[in-house]
Amino acid sequence: MKRKVAIWMHGGIGNGNFSQGYPMLEKIVDRLCVEFEVIVYSHTPPNVGYVNNRILLKHPPRSVKSGKLGWLYLLLFFIKDNRQKKFDAVIAFWGYPTGFFATLITKALKTPSIICVLGADSASIKSLHYGIFHRRFPRMIATWSYQNCSMLLAISEFQSNRLKGFGITKNIRVLPWGADSKMYRFVEKPQNDTLQIIHVAHINPVKDQYTLLRAFALIRKNRLAKLNIYGIDTMQGVMQRFCVELGIEADVEFCGVVPYIEMPNHYEKASVMLHTALSEGQCMALTEAAACGVLLAGTRVGILHDLGEACGVVVETGDYEGLAKNVLMLIDNPIECKRRIENARVWSMNHDFEWTTNELTLLIRKIE
Repeated sequence: MKRKVAIWMHGGIGNGNFSQGYPMLEKIVDRLCVEFEVIVYSHTPPNVGYVNNRILLKHPPRSVKSGKLGWLYLLLFFIKDNRQKKFDAVIAFWGYPTGFFATLITKALKTPSIICVLGADSASIKSLHYGIFHRRFPRMIATWSYQNCSMLLAISEFQSNRLKGFGITKNIRVLPWGADSKMYRFVEKPQNDTLQIIHVAHINPVKDQYTLLRAFALIRKNRLAKLNIYGIDTMQGVMQRFCVELGIEADVEFCGVVPYIEMPNHYEKASVMLHTALSEGQCMALTEAAACGVLLAGTRVGILHDLGEACGVVVETGDYEGLAKNVLMLIDNPIECKRRIENARVWSMNHDFEWTTNELTLLIRKIE
């Protein structure tokens, strides 16, 4: 008989552009539905018309605008479902506030809980008002949840170290999310006079596209290069105007959001991935780029922190000069460049989607 598992989340399934939510999250939940009897409790409803017959998704009525009332609806749904058949485990994606609800519920029911920490729930950038650990109440709630859940999962060593720095003493298991090797495949890059560079991230202060564009401008001074940026623009054209200031607007294309299923085609055309975030849990875009044979280059956060210079170019946050210099040096050293690309590809192959879901399935089966 399959174990019954409850999954709590803010959203990420069936909402957002193209109703694709957080694509990797949906893929993971989809796989768990094969292995377990799963009910998903999502604070954000999916888009109207979204259908996934494999996932039993419960959410507040669309008419509910109060966030607190939305959580209450989920709690009532959960209690009813638990009475019909007791849950064997509760999983929370994102540690705050879903991790708090999962831990609180399971403490009362004596049911094991797993918190999967993903991003802002393990960060603190006070100047940008980003992350929960610079705010007193969320920090208290998250700390209690992380210390008292049955199992705490991080998606990178970088993230795990951050949590420990915030005083979390709970044992933290690191389980990175792997790219789907059936979807993201290695492609040998054609020789081209123009360096094709890709950046995949929503345009916002945490991703620090100022550093990205400054680095690209320096690269562009030394060789022909094009930069394609994929992601939602939350800064109302600030980065486009910055391109004009730098004189690189003709070589930078803001592509917006494209369907997730099309992304392998864009990685196939790229030679370098530039990623300049100030904070990351992991960064799936880098993981997917590695699988496709794209050179990884960026700041020492998330998965780039873990992989290090053996798998790409890694600099400290904000160091656009070092990033540009090291990318150019590596491009001019094709043997070393190929070695780092191959190292990243091998890591990606050994930690792909199948590996991730198999590991997570084993942890859920073993937890008591």
